[in-house]
Amino acid sequence: MKLLYICILFVIGINSANAEGGLNLKDVVDNVKEALEGRQGSFKRQGIGAIAHVTVSERSYTVTTKNNMNSSKFERIYPEKHITLKSTSAGVFQEDHLANTRDELSSQMAEFVEEQQFHWKVFHFDDLENLKLAEKTLFHDCFCHQLVGKNKHGSPVIYMIDPENWLPYGQIFMPGGDPENKIDILYMDWETKRHFNGFRQLVIYDRDLVFNYRFGEMTTLGSDERYN
Repeated sequence: MKLLYICILFVIGINSANAEGGLNLKDVVDNVKEALEGRQGSFKRQGIGAIAHVTVSERSYTVTTKNNMNSSKFERIYPEKHITLKSTSAGVFQEDHLANTRDELSSQMAEFVEEQQFHWKVFHFDDLENLKLAEKTLFHDCFCHQLVGKNKHGSPVIYMIDPENWLPYGQIFMPGGDPENKIDILYMDWETKRHFNGFRQLVIYDRDLVFNYRFGEMTTLGSDERYN
């Protein structure tokens, strides 16, 4: 039933006003921006880098992400392998550091790499296409405002906004628009870092798998840095 409800939102459209609180789309977007960036509003033009320790099932590995307006990088270091995925203006590439190989991937992989840029995506939540405000709904254990749109690849994305602090509580992402591929993401343990609010913990519910991210480092990067 929940999956059917999500599909209906995108088929019939969503009212841009929230009847319960009298808030409109601009109100919610402005509140979220201020909660994330304060009143400075300059951080969004920069890039973000983050390093996380990840556990899933009985495995663990390290992830490094870097993203700005030009490029995205998603690096995974396992005990037995070291892989980097990059999405740039020149294409999408996979580098195997142990095998010393570099392979070009299909353009469809760009979405996968870009959606791993969790901090960057949160700060650019209002870049979603056809962004709308939906009625509040229960998401895990929080009754949230819903900001609904699509990423540049056309996949539905819903940001769940905590009305208590206006920070994003989580996200629903459906790659390719298929409800069977629905992914829930929870943002946890927020703290101020270099004049912006960043989350230190991330939990991803991807069908039968649960990924736990613990970020040990978050940095701002130059807006013109590229990862070729």
